[in-house]
Amino acid sequence: MSGFWAALRFLTVLPAPSDWGVDTDALSRSKPWFPVIGLLIGLAAVAVSLVLDHLLPDAIASVLLVAFLLSVSRGLHADGLADTADGFFSNKPRERILDIMRDSRIGTFGVLALAFVVLLKVAGLDAASNGSRLAAVFLAPMAGRCAMIQMLSTLPYAREEGLATVFYSRSTRSAVVVSTFSLFGLAFAVCGVPGLIVAAISTGMTHLFCVKCRRLIGGATGDTMGAACELAETAVLALAVAIQVTPPLMDFLKQDI
Repeated sequence: MSGFWAALRFLTVLPAPSDWGVDTDALSRSKPWFPVIGLLIGLAAVAVSLVLDHLLPDAIASVLLVAFLLSVSRGLHADGLADTADGFFSNKPRERILDIMRDSRIGTFGVLALAFVVLLKVAGLDAASNGSRLAAVFLAPMAGRCAMIQMLSTLPYAREEGLATVFYSRSTRSAVVVSTFSLFGLAFAVCGVPGLIVAAISTGMTHLFCVKCRRLIGGATGDTMGAACELAETAVLALAVAIQVTPPLMDFLKQDI
């Protein structure tokens, strides 16, 4: 279970035992647990959404839902997105792009990327019905963490050293197979065929982003993995109007409130 606690500690602000999952060996075993962490975040987001839907207008509830999803990960993935945007849109050579991405300061492209993603998430949720919103906030976190596994299995590490090197010390083949089937299976169980389509769009976007990463920097970094997570989440939330919780599950949720 040390891999689970390492994934929980690394990917979220949720509490974990203080002496579990703190070593690099545990972190290297955490990859198969990424989708599980996404599932837990999704369940928490559904609970938050059910409460907000009863208290606030849709627009405000959508803003607070997006704020919850950003804060539960400490903004880690959003920071990766901003750094990646600054580097990729700099029109510089590979080594300079990597230097820009390592810089802790956020530039113009980083700010624009964050604003675009946040606005797209909020707009997607606000335009959706209650059932669609619940489906989207449930699936999006898992789609984001599966995107990270997809990138790890597709690309080599682009730097000679860095925190993300620990994730390359073990094979990701089994993890990517399990995570992909889990995402598509859950999407179908919750939303039917529209869920499969949205999951396919999210996975396809991640593949295209991996192609871009390979072309510009020759691989992946911790920042690009965070960016992949944010982009996959955004794809699901922006397409919230296209999916809907199946009627039996929606009836159960209504009875549970």
